[in-house]
Amino acid sequence: MSILQLCKSYTDKQDVSGWFVEPKINGNRGLRVSSASEITEQYEWYWQGSRLFVWSVNSPDADYTNPWIEAGTRGAAIRIYQKEGVTIQDLTLRHGNALIGLDWGTGLVVEESVDINIGNCVIEKNYGNGILFTGAGNSRINVNNCIIKENGRNGIARNGLDTNGFDIIENNIIQDNGWRDVSSSGIVGSFPDGIIRNNIITNNGVGDSISGNSHGISLTSPSTAKTIEIYENTISDNSKGYGIYSEGISKIYKNLIYNNREGGVASKQTTVYDISLNMYNNVVYSNGR
Repeated sequence: MSILQLCKSYTDKQDVSGWFVEPKINGNRGLRVSSASEITEQYEWYWQGSRLFVWSVNSPDADYTNPWIEAGTRGAAIRIYQKEGVTIQDLTLRHGNALIGLDWGTGLVVEESVDINIGNCVIEKNYGNGILFTGAGNSRINVNNCIIKENGRNGIARNGLDTNGFDIIENNIIQDNGWRDVSSSGIVGSFPDGIIRNNIITNNGVGDSISGNSHGISLTSPSTAKTIEIYENTISDNSKGYGIYSEGISKIYKNLIYNNREGGVASKQTTVYDISLNMYNNVVYSNGR
């Protein structure tokens, strides 16, 4: 019979009252339940005040030893703020898990920075976004040759009302993001300008309970009337939305788009700018199933 055990109090290390901290139990994300009394299976957990309840037959000290229970309060693995010319290379960024400030459990946060290069990184298993560009003034952010997977929200997200920027997102694998019940896409945001090319974007938004909100690529309300180019990507099996959803001026060509729940490509005007969709030489099939 399973026995509900009380894990150590963390008040001697860090008061987590009022924060949502996502623990890892033997390396597993586990399942949050709504009360301690509802814990009935392995890896289920619940925070009450500053105490973490988990399921175990014996003492949690005995049952969870590899690598025991991790419950840090990390808003982000790395945060870059008002910097220029920074390179993040060959790193694994994981387990950003606390809803602190604007970071929201993110692997990498880039805020108000210019000429940022992110290459050959693995960004995984964060509670929020894999990568988040936030605030005004971000420009020329390049993400290349990264694996961005199994994050709770979007793989790559961009917010803010930048009017001058040219981001390049290329040669990445962006998959299995969005296990939380919230709108989540492989790539999402208001990109003023730039290129998205040669990425594999698959199986994102799986936790979203509302179909039509989570896409492979979702380009939302641009702050300028500039064009973003999307080409030579493979976009598939995004089960709660379109392969590409665009609210701006997009040039979409030479992509392979298939098995996306709502459809292959959708375009919608939501700003004062006249938008256009220039689309050619794509292979689009088995969408809208």
